[in-house]
Amino acid sequence: MQNLIFSGLNHDQNEPACLVDAITNFCLHKLGVAVTPNRAHRIGSGQKGIPDVIANFAFESEVKEILQNAHKLKGTPFFISRDYVGPMKKVNNALGKFRIALRKKQVQVKIGMNTLFFKGYKYSVTTEGEFMLHGQCGCVHLSGLVGFNVGSLWDEAWAGKKRSREEEDHAQVVSDQKGDGRRTYPSNGEKNNVLNLNECDSMEEV
Repeated sequence: MQNLIFSGLNHDQNEPACLVDAITNFCLHKLGVAVTPNRAHRIGSGQKGIPDVIANFAFESEVKEILQNAHKLKGTPFFISRDYVGPMKKVNNALGKFRIALRKKQVQVKIGMNTLFFKGYKYSVTTEGEFMLHGQCGCVHLSGLVGFNVGSLWDEAWAGKKRSREEEDHAQVVSDQKGDGRRTYPSNGEKNNVLNLNECDSMEEV
């Protein structure tokens, strides 16, 4: 996975011959990273009528260095993201939406490829949309840490739309009938006994 999408770069009539140079200069002057992509071209998506640029890099280490410095673009019209495909694209799009939903509730998390990090814990997502921690329901664990139900937020992020009240009630009824607890999240102040917290992995740097 060595493609990156650059958003917000103004269109230039002379681009076909110089997009590689444009990305090289952008990375150097905006990020402080000296890299040159193999190739680069415009794609049909983008904000404010400006098509995004997809650039291919020879090494994963180059991609990681760019992403590690992408925080320098905060407050600018520019944005950089990985070019995910297939099931991986849906997983990481959902994680991005989930992070935004949590941020609105004053919960700051970090995300990586197929993963979410919070307070030293590393959560993962399956291609079927299960939010997990050590083989168990990660929504239960995360809800216990933040003090509110994150399950509905994750479901909305995965589905790509907000669930109706009827769908929410139906999910609760089905869960109660199964007795599996996958939609029973700890409320504020309750202790989460689902996992032994001392056995969980520490957060990895992303």
